[in-house]
Amino acid sequence: MAERNGELISNVSAIKLVIKTPAEINSFSRGFYQVDEDFLSVPVFPGGRFYSYLDSPQLSFDISDNGHLLSIQILLPRINWIKRGDLNLPQPSPAADIRFVDFRGHLPEAVIESNFDYNLIHIQFAIDEDIHVFRVSDTISFEITADETLAGVWIDGSENDRAAYAQGVWLKRMKEDNR
Repeated sequence: MAERNGELISNVSAIKLVIKTPAEINSFSRGFYQVDEDFLSVPVFPGGRFYSYLDSPQLSFDISDNGHLLSIQILLPRINWIKRGDLNLPQPSPAADIRFVDFRGHLPEAVIESNFDYNLIHIQFAIDEDIHVFRVSDTISFEITADETLAGVWIDGSENDRAAYAQGVWLKRMKEDNR
């Protein structure tokens, strides 16, 4: 596993992005921790048409045919996440239209950390002095390096779920509210 304070964090050159600013946030997302199956699912609405994915043993990002993020799955059970009481979402976070350039491939190992309530999650691929944070949905922010690679992901909001019930209710409400 990638280390944090031991400085061994994966190279992220494979996760190349295209960033357009300014942009308006018109995507919604919410984290649903499937307690029966021990993974976090974060769907993004409105989605788009699934095209490909980036994955690792810990994570999976579903990507649309135009390069937008469709969902995040953290496959590592939260018992293995690093819990931090001092975890804070970086501010400010302007909106951006961010698209993945490489649709097929593997994600590097990441450090996954959360606050003690598991409702703020940070996925860190790399430590870089020159990080810019951009919001891609109402609850997802990307940390981007100067050379436009993904250094980290913030998920601001999650809840416990069983059999994807709460996730289904949320998706139905999103569809009804955005007709």
